[in-house]
Amino acid sequence: MERHNIFRFMGFYSHADPNLSNSSWDILRTVGSSIRKDWIVSGDFNAIINNAKNDRGRRKCRVKIDEFIEVMEELALIDIKIDKGRKPREDVKDSRLFLKFDTFWRKEKEANDIIKQAWSSNKTNIIEKF
Repeated sequence: MERHNIFRFMGFYSHADPNLSNSSWDILRTVGSSIRKDWIVSGDFNAIINNAKNDRGRRKCRVKIDEFIEVMEELALIDIKIDKGRKPREDVKDSRLFLKFDTFWRKEKEANDIIKQAWSSNKTNIIEKF
């Protein structure tokens, strides 16, 4: 018997105003508590988990960072790093936290064929497709 992994995918965009981020986290918690399967949440959280990784200039308030980390831990979310052409980091301890995708792959016919084949396969395990 073939086992199919079922998961939910959710697009999420947090409020851009940091003073209203708690209402976004409450919505995320409400949705998260109702999901009984694996889930993937993607979008723009308008939050960071570490000022050291902030490449947008202004440092974020430590309290806001801690609130976001708390939500991620509570909902068992993992921050997956998408690398767009930089050298892979050697210090990544959990392979789920780093996904290397070079945009030039889209221009290569063989790479395009491999990507299309993986995503159109009957495999339901998202990790196998990656």
